[in-house]
Amino acid sequence: MERRISLIVLFLILMPLISAAEYCDETMPVDWTIGNPSVSPSEVGYGGTMFVTIPITNNAQNTLYSCYMDDGNKIDTKDIGPQNTIEFTIEVTAPTEEVASQKTKTINLDIVCEGVWDRGFLYCDYQVYGETTKVATYKYPLQVDIEEQKASDEAWSAANVVEGMADEVISLIDSAKRKIEEASKMGVSSVSSATQYFNQAESSLSNAISLFESGDEADDYGDYSSAISFFEQSKLKLESAQTNALKAKNEAEKLIDEYKQKVAEAQLKAKEEAENKITAEAIKEAEKECEGGEVKYYDCKNDMKVVWCECVNNKWMCVDSPGSQCEEECSGCLNEETCYKTGQRVEIKGEKKYCHFSGTLEGQKNAWRECNENYECQSNLCLEGECTDVKGAYETASKWGNLLSSIACRLSSLFRIEKYDICMLDKAGVNVYEED
Repeated sequence: MERRISLIVLFLILMPLISAAEYCDETMPVDWTIGNPSVSPSEVGYGGTMFVTIPITNNAQNTLYSCYMDDGNKIDTKDIGPQNTIEFTIEVTAPTEEVASQKTKTINLDIVCEGVWDRGFLYCDYQVYGETTKVATYKYPLQVDIEEQKASDEAWSAANVVEGMADEVISLIDSAKRKIEEASKMGVSSVSSATQYFNQAESSLSNAISLFESGDEADDYGDYSSAISFFEQSKLKLESAQTNALKAKNEAEKLIDEYKQKVAEAQLKAKEEAENKITAEAIKEAEKECEGGEVKYYDCKNDMKVVWCECVNNKWMCVDSPGSQCEEECSGCLNEETCYKTGQRVEIKGEKKYCHFSGTLEGQKNAWRECNENYECQSNLCLEGECTDVKGAYETASKWGNLLSSIACRLSSLFRIEKYDICMLDKAGVNVYEED
């Protein structure tokens, strides 16, 4: 009996020891205190680094906590003893992309702590666990970076304006130069005024380029305020160059127009004088006697020739302004660079011909051949569709007529030879009629 009692007492003593060697199933929360996060520095430039720190205090009496802090990129792990405080720190890097204004960046910090609560010899141990999230903020970039970026953008914009304007001014100066050269080649008496404007434009352009290069160098060193100042000065020089180049071009164009006007007036005057001279020569030629079939030609500027004078009844019949007959293309009959009008009679190498409306030179027809126009006949008389031999008709008229008939016909046709011929034929008994 005593032995049984001893076994029961022993069991009661060993039972707590067995239980203490095992964990209890229940998880208990950690007993901690988490301070507010601090960021140092609170403002950084592009790609700058800062440190985020959070203090954590273990309030437990006899439990060691294993903790870590994670921002999604980096993690800091530490153990915190009972009744102890430790700071957790993570390094954070700011973005590098440029922004137009200062931004506030948020950092989410996940904090986890865990451990085992040792409750003593007779009790089981508890698992302890806790997690939370803290938020930290910082600003980027620095305000000075924003101002610097703004100044850089302004300098870049000013440089673009100057470059675009420089291209236009250079083109305008080249145009003015070509106009001045054109005026000089034409023989304009003086281009000094246009040249003076041109030289001023080139000088201003040279100064503008020098100022732009200085601005570009300042921009490379980050001295944006100086760069902008140089670019603005360069722009002013370009505006001056543009004004003078435009004046030079306009002056040269004015000189060219005036010169062309004078040349046109001189050419017109020379033409009038030449035509007057031709008219005077035509009058002199008309007073001379000639033989039938003779023709004089006028040389056109396009290397063509037109008929100037024809011999009619042993007298020269001349055109006052033969140059007016010159054409770019011959509308009549072209023969060896000589243009004959339709219906014109001409003798070529001893052969009498006329210009047919088809554009070919045809041989003149003998008496009694079919005809449509007088110029087709050697006698220059087409009656009732036939070429009439005027000389033979005159012989017939002399046999049947008399001096009175000849006088009567002459009186009735003082101004037209054809009427006289018809009258004599009629007196000779030849039945003819005059075509309208």
